[in-house]
Amino acid sequence: MLVQGVTVVINKKFTEATFLRILTEYKITILNIVPTILDFLIKHPAVDNYDLSALKFIFVGAAKCEESHLRALKERLPDVQDVVQLYGLTEAGMLIFTTPVGNTRLSSVGRPMPGVEAVVVGEGKECLKNNEIGELVVRSPSMMEGYLGHGDINPDGWLQTGDLARIDDEGFVYIVGRIKDMIKVRGWQVNPYEIEEAIKANIADVKDCAVVGVEYGKDGHRPKAFVVGDVDKNDVINFVKGAKEIIADLSFRLKH
Repeated sequence: MLVQGVTVVINKKFTEATFLRILTEYKITILNIVPTILDFLIKHPAVDNYDLSALKFIFVGAAKCEESHLRALKERLPDVQDVVQLYGLTEAGMLIFTTPVGNTRLSSVGRPMPGVEAVVVGEGKECLKNNEIGELVVRSPSMMEGYLGHGDINPDGWLQTGDLARIDDEGFVYIVGRIKDMIKVRGWQVNPYEIEEAIKANIADVKDCAVVGVEYGKDGHRPKAFVVGDVDKNDVINFVKGAKEIIADLSFRLKH
């Protein structure tokens, strides 16, 4: 941005009032944020008290972001022309995928940039077919040589990202989750993000939900959901019991 002569405003410490004041006072047109700030813009009532009509492009990165959240943001801020997910790694030279402006695949982080190769591999490191979920591995001329004191990366130059992903028939990449976040239940790998989204999408008044793995006898682990919102506990329990693909114990932090 600096190369293009664009004014860059840096917010050193996030507070709700300061953040919104900066957006309004400097008439920010391009915003780079993480998903937690995106949720703030969607849900916080104070946003309605500020004129954010100058804001045209929002880039979201650093963590997986659901398509429903991106659509909700565009509905709350109708003057925003585009909301784009970014994906990059310090080890791979920062930004490695790019999404064209006007892209309708909101849940995608885009296609590999020129010079970047990306494939999805299975547990045996075999290349998977399009739309199959596995670990995302990448290679590029800007790749690091290795971590200090831990030797070089793979001799062939491929870097294991630790992210679960799929690549569609047109080369667009979709981040599904993190491998280390997977919960092993009776030998099956369970993605906590899928459970979280199922609960949020099917139960009214759920504001947020987080699922973690807890030790559970000979099963190894079971998912445990922490649900935030003005919800009926029995509604959540009945939904989970009725969803055969979800086996979870639930704890609640209800609104007082």
